[in-house]
Amino acid sequence: MNKVNANINGLKFEKGTRLIEAIDNTDLFHIKIIKRKNEHPEGEVYTKDKGELLAEVLNGWNFYREFLEPKCGIKTVRRFSAHNRLSKNLEPDEALINYTNNHIYIIEKKYQGGSGSVDEKLQTCKFKLQQYEKLIRKTDFTISYTYLLSSFYNNKKYSDVFAFIRNEQCNYFFDEVPLEQVGLFKK
Repeated sequence: MNKVNANINGLKFEKGTRLIEAIDNTDLFHIKIIKRKNEHPEGEVYTKDKGELLAEVLNGWNFYREFLEPKCGIKTVRRFSAHNRLSKNLEPDEALINYTNNHIYIIEKKYQGGSGSVDEKLQTCKFKLQQYEKLIRKTDFTISYTYLLSSFYNNKKYSDVFAFIRNEQCNYFFDEVPLEQVGLFKK
């Protein structure tokens, strides 16, 4: 598969696995979907009666702009790391900020249709988790790092990588993230 096709397929996978839309499809919560120009939809998750804000889902740079800076007081300058805590910014594919348990769920999506370089990216989970922990260390939030993988990865040849991911206190799922894993339960 050439790089152009890989990028197109990866974008299709990301579009088909949007967390805010999956939460909305459960009909268990009231969702306020926010669409910003040229960006994936994001949103706020409320109790069914629209009373209590439970969580919000942000993508990429909006994790910094819409959450870290205004709600945690972590400054950003020219899209560079908050207070120089990181040498390079990490922009999550999706971040679910759960206000009921003060936990941030970082979700990185990886699509693969054949052997390739994405395989090796799965081995970076511990470093990225440490970077996110460094970023939020002075907040009241905890954080976890999860891969959302295309079904291509559901193969025993990745068993060592999956064991490593879990050993490093990270997580992975195929094709969808169960809502229980982001602290959203049926009530």
